Amino acid sequence: MIPFSAGRWWALEPQTLAVHLLDGEYRTGALRARCGHLLSTTVARCDQPPPGTPCEDCRRIFIADFTNL
Repeated sequence: MIPFSAGRWWALEPQTLAVHLLDGEYRTGALRARCGHLLSTTVARCDQPPPGTPCEDCRRIFIADFTNL
């Protein structure tokens, strides 16, 4: 399980059910995940990872961020 991540936003991609770590960048009609994946702005953003399998790249980014605190 991924621990609580204060100050970070997560989203669940509805098509693949993968959990992504968001970087806060908004584009017309899309949110950019830290891994580079584009998500619709209609996805629910959460301050904790929603249930589901995290995207492998987002999981690695989160772990790298967490260990560099």
